[in-house]
Amino acid sequence: MFLPTSVLTAVIARHWASLRHRPWATAVEQALLPIGLMAAGVHTLARSGIHDVPTGILAALAGLVLWTGRVPAMVVVLAAGAIGWLLPL
Repeated sequence: MFLPTSVLTAVIARHWASLRHRPWATAVEQALLPIGLMAAGVHTLARSGIHDVPTGILAALAGLVLWTGRVPAMVVVLAAGAIGWLLPL
């Protein structure tokens, strides 16, 4: 499962120094930076906040609600925090 991604990453990393000066490479770097920062933040929060099945379900439900885009993120965060505080999670 991880082999194709690992091989692609290794090939790109090996040749990145020669490709870095090209305009498309700069655009790719600038586009991937915010995605990587967000992924790192989500990973850190998930590791510290999801401990068992109920907290995993709460996180999945919050993610689904956020994905629909109908509820503001602040409301989802506050509601999930209130649920976690009220229930012994």
